[in-house]
Amino acid sequence: MGILKQSRIWVFLPLLCGLTASCTHYIDKSKTVLEWPIMQGKIRVYPDSNVFVFESSMNFHADTEVWKPRPFYVRLPKGIRRYEMDVLQSFVFYYRKDQVVSIWVNLNDTSKTYDTSYTPSFDEIYWMKTRYVTSDRTNISLMTTKSGRKQFLIKKNDAVILLYNIKKKNLASFINCLKTFRFLDVPVNANKEALNEHESKLYAKASN
Repeated sequence: MGILKQSRIWVFLPLLCGLTASCTHYIDKSKTVLEWPIMQGKIRVYPDSNVFVFESSMNFHADTEVWKPRPFYVRLPKGIRRYEMDVLQSFVFYYRKDQVVSIWVNLNDTSKTYDTSYTPSFDEIYWMKTRYVTSDRTNISLMTTKSGRKQFLIKKNDAVILLYNIKKKNLASFINCLKTFRFLDVPVNANKEALNEHESKLYAKASN
């Protein structure tokens, strides 16, 4: 895939944590349901979960090629500190103590892959870390793998999700959230994994 000329977004929510990288608050702390519109979608904040819906319909051009974003839904763990995205392929969510969730969407016209999840190799971790690069000193590409932390890779159709530097006690909850990833242009019943009741309600809300 060629290099796409596009703007990248570094997002802070000034209402809750100001504009400094040293923000110590969580941007998703709420006792009620909130919705944050972003450039290409929305983040819905529930007391017990977050839902990120990416729904861009804007095509991007790279030389003579045209790339169409794929809308998707995913449930995210609570405790988001900040997030970055390039509004097309890369979406990175930062949590306390250098825990990171990185989502990359393959827009190449390739054969579909089976859903799978496993502990990634060093090369796979490096590849995912370099999908999104900015000059910020806390960018995922500049982070080091911490001793005692867990790395986990989830593949969902054309999406690859890296759970990076996750504390052992948080790994199961992170995996459960990120495994809800669904492309919105693919019927839910086409996926082998059935959504549980709670996820189905969140999915329905996200699709409205």
